[in-house]
Amino acid sequence: MYLDPFEGPFLKLERAGKHLIELVEAVRAYQALAHPEFIHRGRAEDPWEIALSEKVPPEISLILGDIAHSLRSALDVMTCDIARVRKVGVSDMSFPFTDSEESFKAKLSVSPKSAPFLKLGKDVVSMIEAAQPYKGGNDLLRGLHDLNNHDKHRTAVPLVQFISTSFNPGVKWSREMGVNLIYQSGILMGLGVGEPISHERYLSHPADSITINKDAMIITFPPGYFLTGSILETMENLVNAVFSLVERFKEAVLPA
Repeated sequence: MYLDPFEGPFLKLERAGKHLIELVEAVRAYQALAHPEFIHRGRAEDPWEIALSEKVPPEISLILGDIAHSLRSALDVMTCDIARVRKVGVSDMSFPFTDSEESFKAKLSVSPKSAPFLKLGKDVVSMIEAAQPYKGGNDLLRGLHDLNNHDKHRTAVPLVQFISTSFNPGVKWSREMGVNLIYQSGILMGLGVGEPISHERYLSHPADSITINKDAMIITFPPGYFLTGSILETMENLVNAVFSLVERFKEAVLPA
């Protein structure tokens, strides 16, 4: 016996929302526990860096995987629900993702046996195509697919960055230092933990020029990962994006 059409996907989304709340709570607990400080590594060049008293707890990585799994499952269950409503087989049915727009378009010309989602009807296929579930299209959605697959084999460890809330205007700042700097209203943003602090950024000690705002700690995905930016902001955007997508499909397949 199955749940009513689209009931399953929304239950999966509800579960993802609960995991998102867990993520927020875990991040806040870590922010309260971890203490930043300037430390001297003894290097001849750029000896100072920011260190933390505590590492990012593995629990945060596990929660990221839980959210990704719930969201990816919501899309697959939705696709199977549409198949049942349209009275086509659900064998090998899943929400399709590809590596590029070209490979997605190639799927549109193969047989339904090779691409089962083609059996769902031209209207549904057009909606899936509009969602751009491929690299270079909707990278957030595609990143969900990659995060879910990656979590099955290896756990990603998020990184921590801080926002510096002030700096000495007498010190020369340059984006050409090879450091991830963003200027905004006199605020230097994105000073990474463990990143050597260039001599050009301070006078005799980093604290002369840089003030660390502990409350503005940002936990990000690792460089070069499938998803980017703050884990809280990105995962919230993902939950909202998948919810909106499922809502659109429900309205199209089960009109009031």
